[in-house]
Amino acid sequence: MRRTGLREQFRCGGSDAYIRWVRGALGVSGAEPELWTPDGLMHVEVVDSPEELVRIIRSEAGAGASARMVAGYCWPWTKPLGKEKRLEPDVRIGDWHRPWNADSDSFYENKTVPPSKIWSVHENGLG
Repeated sequence: MRRTGLREQFRCGGSDAYIRWVRGALGVSGAEPELWTPDGLMHVEVVDSPEELVRIIRSEAGAGASARMVAGYCWPWTKPLGKEKRLEPDVRIGDWHRPWNADSDSFYENKTVPPSKIWSVHENGLG
């Protein structure tokens, strides 16, 4: 086993309270873990299924919030396939499945899925 210290966060900027909370929850800061206290910048909730998470994300987005689902690095990542750049459903939890990520600067799935550098802000990135 090799132990590696984490020095930075990826895709969680914008809320110092959230970063402190995660570091405490993971035991990497020396602080005692504590319950999440909403700060108006980050929404933290535990759900029973990915379908429930999708419902919450769509509800938040419908209310005008910036809302996206991201996956950790524990799934494989298939590069886009074919001339239409089809994204494979690499992330699988039971019967629920979605593509993990897009890459490069071009659109995918016959120009319906935004590239990685703008998926989080493009209107088609929600799906």
